[in-house]
Amino acid sequence: RLGACSRTSDERRSLGALCFASARNLEDVVPRAIRGELDAAIQKRHRLAVTIRGSLSETRMPPALNDILVAHPSPAAVSRFRLDRLRNDGDHLPSPDDPDEFSFNVWSSGLWVSTPTGATGVMASAGGDMGVDVNSRDLQYLVREHLVGENDDVAFVRDKSHGFVDEEHHLKVRWNSQHGRVYIDGHHTAFDLELGDQVLVSSHA
Repeated sequence: RLGACSRTSDERRSLGALCFASARNLEDVVPRAIRGELDAAIQKRHRLAVTIRGSLSETRMPPALNDILVAHPSPAAVSRFRLDRLRNDGDHLPSPDDPDEFSFNVWSSGLWVSTPTGATGVMASAGGDMGVDVNSRDLQYLVREHLVGENDDVAFVRDKSHGFVDEEHHLKVRWNSQHGRVYIDGHHTAFDLELGDQVLVSSHA
């Protein structure tokens, strides 16, 4: 990364925080990058993988560099889903012997999941942890505006509403609303969800 280019980027789509070049030096930077002269300055970034399982099909979405949002298409509607954190080699059910695994039902405004690169963006604005090592493969998740009911284990739900997922685990979202949508790195790439669809999220992109 040679520096941000917030004043020369398209602010309708992005702040350009990871831009390697700007309009002013593009003709100079691109040939040097092609010749390999800038390899030492280029940072590799980890991405997150999203797979959507419907009743009749399975769709692998483009890897996300920053974050994804799983939510109802209307910001005024409640997003209902079950959130599981599971081992990659498990039997699709949380193990009572593994404190890193859990499953609980959620009524909220949706779910953010971000890479370390995305931790300084919307995840930080939503109240997440922005002090994440960019070289880590861990994912961060945050339930938006969680509605905690009277009969819920409040301490458990509050504790599990925000956390991290390492390489040995993944998140599974079972969508329980009639309509939903998964947004990949903003609103330009999205996939519609129906009742019963599953969204699998991992660091293995």
